[in-house]
Amino acid sequence: MLAGLALTGAGCSGSGGSDTGAGAGGSSVFDVVFADKDGTTISDRYVDAIPVSVYELAREVKPAEVPKLKSELQTVVDQLMSSTTSAKIVEPLEEVTVNGVPGFGFKYTYTEGGTELTAVAFFLFKGKYEYEITAQTTSDNWDALKGKLEAAAQTFMAK
Repeated sequence: MLAGLALTGAGCSGSGGSDTGAGAGGSSVFDVVFADKDGTTISDRYVDAIPVSVYELAREVKPAEVPKLKSELQTVVDQLMSSTTSAKIVEPLEEVTVNGVPGFGFKYTYTEGGTELTAVAFFLFKGKYEYEITAQTTSDNWDALKGKLEAAAQTFMAK
């Protein structure tokens, strides 16, 4: 992955599954990063970017079940935030819908290579798949780029 703390590999619940039976099992089935090649880089990684990971779930998750996943996802977010001393949640995990696909999102900051980054991450669920989308840039560039990053993330469509 070309992004910093991009939630890659987190899945829905790691390998243990969940009370909803929808655990992702850990490994993504598809990863892609949309990045500004002329933007900021840290250690040869593009940070003005939108990484996307797709996870196949153990079973289909119906839209009405998505709200029940909040505590499980909060556990994942808490683990991710505790994995680096610099990570801080700026806006807590809350329900979102992106082009009709339900899920959760939160905003956070973290430091990589001495540079603070700001990111907004989404966990979206459709059928047997979880989509993790992170829009990120340096905190210094966030105000200038957040509209473009968030607009790009909002164009996500699951078929």
